[in-house]
Amino acid sequence: MKKVMLCTAFSLLIVPMSAFASSDESKVYEVDNTIYDLKRAPEKSFSPPRIDGESDNQVQASAPYWSASSSYTFSLGAVSKSDSYTSSTKKTRKQIDYIYAKTKAYVNGVFKGSSSDTQKKSSRAGASFFAKKNFTAKGEAVGSHEFRHSGYKTWIVETEGT
Repeated sequence: MKKVMLCTAFSLLIVPMSAFASSDESKVYEVDNTIYDLKRAPEKSFSPPRIDGESDNQVQASAPYWSASSSYTFSLGAVSKSDSYTSSTKKTRKQIDYIYAKTKAYVNGVFKGSSSDTQKKSSRAGASFFAKKNFTAKGEAVGSHEFRHSGYKTWIVETEGT
């Protein structure tokens, strides 16, 4: 009886721990008409699907192409940019309804400050925060971005650059 109780107790401890194992798939999900991409990378790009599900060539040709990035440099500090283009070539900008960028600066893992930029009817938002550091310190920029355009799903994404 003691063995059964001990095994049961042990399994109850192990199962919940494995339920919290991190996976990249769990960091990208969709709720209503918003796609959340919380898997951090220095730069990400996305072509949003239409809300109505249309996918013919004419609709695809007019779809925006969104790009989000974050970086940290000694001279500029933390920088996060959100850009909207007409295609993946990133040559021509496309104005969208709402675009947002926020950057958070960390030096050696310590939060130093943040800055944000919100634009409406624009193709670009950018934020920077200068956090003084020496050459040996490790600087990091964590960006939050949001892109909205009528007829397309909203994209909320996080980026991280060093």
